[in-house]
Amino acid sequence: MIKLSDAFLDNLRSRADIADIISRHVPLQKKGREYVACCPFHQEKTPSFTVNTEKGFYHCFGCGAHGSVFDFIMQRENTNFPGAVEKVADYLGIPIPRQELTVEEKENLSLQDEILKIHEVATVFFEQKLQTSLGQNARDYLKKRGVHEDTRRKFRLGFSTFEKDALYTHLKQEKFSTEAIQACGLVIFPDEGTRSPYDKFKGRLMFPIVNDKNRVIAFGGRILDAGEPKYLNSPETPIFKKGFELYNITGAKEAPDRKALWVIVEGYMDVISLFQAGYENVVAPLGTALTENQITKIWRFCEAPVLCFDGDKAGKSASIRAAKRALPVLKPGKSLSFSFLSEGQDPDSFILSKGLDAFKQLLTHT
Repeated sequence: MIKLSDAFLDNLRSRADIADIISRHVPLQKKGREYVACCPFHQEKTPSFTVNTEKGFYHCFGCGAHGSVFDFIMQRENTNFPGAVEKVADYLGIPIPRQELTVEEKENLSLQDEILKIHEVATVFFEQKLQTSLGQNARDYLKKRGVHEDTRRKFRLGFSTFEKDALYTHLKQEKFSTEAIQACGLVIFPDEGTRSPYDKFKGRLMFPIVNDKNRVIAFGGRILDAGEPKYLNSPETPIFKKGFELYNITGAKEAPDRKALWVIVEGYMDVISLFQAGYENVVAPLGTALTENQITKIWRFCEAPVLCFDGDKAGKSASIRAAKRALPVLKPGKSLSFSFLSEGQDPDSFILSKGLDAFKQLLTHT
C-alpha cells in the first residue's frame, strides 16, 4: 500500500487545470467564466455539463454528476482514488513519491474503516428504531415540526431507544471488534471493570452527520422530553473532528442551484427546514462556534456565504464570534455576510411562517 502525502496531493490539485484534463475526454466550449459540454455520464442533446476552473469542480445539471478532477477520472475511467491521482500526475508529468505505509499507519486505516462501517450500521439501526412503536414520540415530534417523510429519509433521521445497551449489543452481534466499538464514540466503556458498556445516546432523535464524501462520521441527538443537554453530539474520534465538519455539507455541494448563496445556520432543524422548503445550499456547525476551518471549507464552494443565526442574544453573540474568526483568514474574493433575524426568530421558524421567497429576500438585505 502506497502513501500519498497531503503536501503532494495539494501540489497536484494546485497545478491540475481541471478544464484541460477533462477536455482530453470531452470537447469543452468556453461560456463566460465556465466551460460547457454534453455530459459524458449520460445521454443528452443540450449541454448541461459545466467545468469551473476557478473553483476546481465539474457539475452536470442533468444527472447531478459533480466533483473534482480526481472524481472525474474515477468516474470516467472506473478507477479508485490512487488510480485517479496516478493518472493526473501522469498528465502533468509529476512523479509520484513512493512511500510505503508503516504497519501502524495500516492499522490506523483499518480501524478508521471499521469505525466508518459502525456508523453506517448505527444509522440503519436508528432509522429502523424510529419506525417502531418505541419511536412514536420522535415521529410525533417530527410531524409537529413539519418534517415530511421524504425529508426524514433524505437526512436519515433515526431514534435511539431508552434501552441501556441496545446499540452496543447490536454492534457486538455484527461482529465489530471491541477496539473499534471503543473508538467509535457511540458506546461508553466505564473505567470500573464491574460496569458493563452502555450506549452514549438514549431516548434521542438522531441526526447523522455526514462528511463531504457522503459517509456518516458522527451523530447529534436531541432529547424529546425534559432534561439536559437538549442536544448531545458525538465526541471526536479517528474519523470525526467537529471543527472541520459541517452538517449537510454533501447536500449543499450537490444542490441544484450552483449559484445560490450558501447560508450558515446554527442548528440541525434550521438546515432541515430550509432544505425542505427548497433552499438546499445550507450548512451548520456542529454545536460549537463557527471555526476558521469550517469557513475555509465553505469558501471552496461559495465565495460570499451568509451567516443567519438565531435572532436572540446568544445568536447575535455567536455571529460576532464568527466575524472575529473570519477576520484572520479573509482574502481577496472571499467574504462573509450576516443576515439578522428579529428577536425570537430562527431560520426554522422564519421559513415555516414566512416562506422561501421571504427568506431569499432577507438574504438580499444582508
